Amino acid sequence: MKDFVRLEIDEMPLGIWNANALDYIGRYVSAAAVEPLLRFDDSSRQVVSGLLTETCIERGGLCYRFRVNPHRAWSNGAALDAVQIADNLCETRARRPYWAHHLRTVHTIEGRGDILTVELKRSLRHLAALLTAQALAPACGETWSPDSPVLGPYVLEGIDLHGAQIRFVANPFFPDAKERTPLHFQVQRDVEGVPERFCRHLVDVTCSTMFPLTRLGEWSGRSEYRSGPAPIWMQLEFTPNAHPILMRRDVREQLSAAIDRNALSAALCGAALPRWSVLATTARVEPGLQPPTLCAGTSDRLSDGLLELRLAFCDYYPNYQVAKFVADSWAQSLDLKVSLVSVPFGTTSAANADISLVLRLPAFPDPIGELEAALVMLGCVGSPDEIKRARTIVIALQHQSRAPSESDLRDLVHILDRSVAVIPLLDLRHHWLTSARVTNFDLPCLGSFDYSLLRLT
Repeated sequence: MKDFVRLEIDEMPLGIWNANALDYIGRYVSAAAVEPLLRFDDSSRQVVSGLLTETCIERGGLCYRFRVNPHRAWSNGAALDAVQIADNLCETRARRPYWAHHLRTVHTIEGRGDILTVELKRSLRHLAALLTAQALAPACGETWSPDSPVLGPYVLEGIDLHGAQIRFVANPFFPDAKERTPLHFQVQRDVEGVPERFCRHLVDVTCSTMFPLTRLGEWSGRSEYRSGPAPIWMQLEFTPNAHPILMRRDVREQLSAAIDRNALSAALCGAALPRWSVLATTARVEPGLQPPTLCAGTSDRLSDGLLELRLAFCDYYPNYQVAKFVADSWAQSLDLKVSLVSVPFGTTSAANADISLVLRLPAFPDPIGELEAALVMLGCVGSPDEIKRARTIVIALQHQSRAPSESDLRDLVHILDRSVAVIPLLDLRHHWLTSARVTNFDLPCLGSFDYSLLRLT
């Protein structure tokens, strides 16, 4: 019997050396050695303790006080105090634009002893949720090595680039260190072989973003099978070099209408669900936004102005299947010639394509994540009046004590869906297998992975 837990991943992480990794695999792996300031608990939908605990809110939401978790210390034995956390937050706000945008309402951040105090210029309803996406970088900087002090339940033991493996051992200064089994993350790109490797006990936890979809029915009733919503959505984005005709709103609407998302979901064996709106999670709206119907003459207008449409996709399972479905839909409904362009893993856009099939992983929990992604795109294409109205609703969503009304949210959805140059496609789901030997480890929908409770029986 192995004396370690083997977890499969389908690529080497893009952000393994960054404590605040933005790619999904980077978060998954890094979480073994990095604990966030606060955690988001999926079951209760509440923010819970991480490096910080005992939140106290004063002065009508303008002052937050947090106590440093007394059971946390650096893996080299050095103490953790609030000054280190305050310095890290200030540095993050200065160096990371996406953080600065959300923390512009913060007046001061101060650490004293074990108390972290955040003073606000005006209330920020989602401050605690923002802190779930923040972790302290290793003390020696953002480049990890086996000697880098960390604050999570594990420390990096080594990386075998030739064997595509990342190894972690227990952090001796984290609670219950003696009960913790080493972790081996193994890169494995063979999708179809996942069930066989699991049956042969070559893997304890399979990669949640890599499962042969045609075999979901075979495994879905078994005790080892797990499934849950992923924090990832799939959409089509228009590149800066897109043909000018694609920038027209009516053309985007017709391209969207030509894609039967229910049929696409069925083609993926239900492994992903239809997504109708850029704010599908935030507004909690049903597809009362029914996609527009195809207009007569659309195919003639498109084919006359566009000889060939180039659709880029990252060669990452099951992106090819989705891209081909979209291309076939446009060819059949709009008489468009569509060529597929494969781009390397991690590429966010393709210079030689009109449209990119993109996976979006929010930097923060919703509603912050979706709003951030949508507003950035709206700022590029929206009219001044639309941008002003959208930002008014968003400010209410983020700063006022009461959430915006349902009608305001629907107004926001309408503005963004009409103006943002994207075509929403799918909300992805996790599908993975976990050995009976592994307990207390599930993949949460928001990616707040907690390895501290993982045990090997």
